[in-house]
Amino acid sequence: MLKAYKFYAHTSVWLYEMPKRRTTILVDDELWKRFLTYVVRKHGAAKKASIEVEAAVQEYLDRHEK
Repeated sequence: MLKAYKFYAHTSVWLYEMPKRRTTILVDDELWKRFLTYVVRKHGAAKKASIEVEAAVQEYLDRHEK
């Protein structure tokens, strides 16, 4: 498997990025609206929802995986 590196010009740094998987999930409508409201407040745009979903999954696994 090829490693994916991305160059961040504003920092002049190359960082390894894990490959991403596109997926579909079903979530309660009101829960999703609350989540997107949080994302927009934090990042200024709903487009950043993937970042927060990935962080939430990682945090959950860190707490529960043993």
